[in-house]
Amino acid sequence: MIRVPVTAFKDYIHSPRYFYYKHVLGLREREEEGWEIGALGFGTMIHEAIEAISTMAEGDRLVEDRVGEALNAGLERWVRKHIGGSVPRPVELQLQAARRRLGAVAAWQAREARAGWRVLHSEWKGVGDVLTRFDVEYRYKQRETTRQTLLVTGRIDRVDVHAETGDLRVIDFKAGDNTARVDLAHYSSARGWIDLQLPLYVRGVAALHPKGAVHAGYVCIPASVGGDVGGEVKFEAATWEKSSLADADTRAQEIAQAMANREFEAEGDVPSHAGASLVRLMGMFDRDNADAADEVDE
Repeated sequence: MIRVPVTAFKDYIHSPRYFYYKHVLGLREREEEGWEIGALGFGTMIHEAIEAISTMAEGDRLVEDRVGEALNAGLERWVRKHIGGSVPRPVELQLQAARRRLGAVAAWQAREARAGWRVLHSEWKGVGDVLTRFDVEYRYKQRETTRQTLLVTGRIDRVDVHAETGDLRVIDFKAGDNTARVDLAHYSSARGWIDLQLPLYVRGVAALHPKGAVHAGYVCIPASVGGDVGGEVKFEAATWEKSSLADADTRAQEIAQAMANREFEAEGDVPSHAGASLVRLMGMFDRDNADAADEVDE
């Protein structure tokens, strides 16, 4: 079996070469050390704090103050685990900003609970840690072709279910002001599908819950919340019809087969989300490979 993370599909769409370095060779991003929490760490901190909602009693999720208390407790657990007792001043300022954002999340969560939405899964990794799967043909080192299964792994932030309708909602929390709208983040009129993360989430959830309609989208948590100029925490649903999701399935199957075929030669465009440290490593590997090829030619 072949295992790939759900985010690998976006990497492959942008650049099969980038996919190869990151997911086959295993090169990794490295956040620069410093006195502040990096962007990736800040997002992880917010996500882990929000996970505290899943352990609350259902009735408590209706009350904004109680949700806020749970979120702040989740934030403090993250701080104790990753920072310890002495918090540098720059980090304390970041924690203050995080608390403001989490306060807006608490208000949103209480509204959604009163509207009938219940937490079904939190940080859900699928059945047996597999979100979905694709059947592919696999041929290694020119041997006979065999049938293989490509397993897609990942973790869905939240799956909610509506108490009355039975509809399901796949939620991806986004902490920041620069998040593209959910439709535009996944599909381009010029290039087609540029990210398949949420369609693959829908595919996995729908397979287990075939009776309820499955919606997917972002819950964006802007840096500035409330007041006259602050943003609002809300669920932004994708507008994909069944035909669009079927098209996404077809594209995902094509990419899964290309991964199994080890089609990594196309350079493409290194995605904007690629970290500078990984891009530098890719350049070093490319130069080493070119030098090795020159030595063979001589």
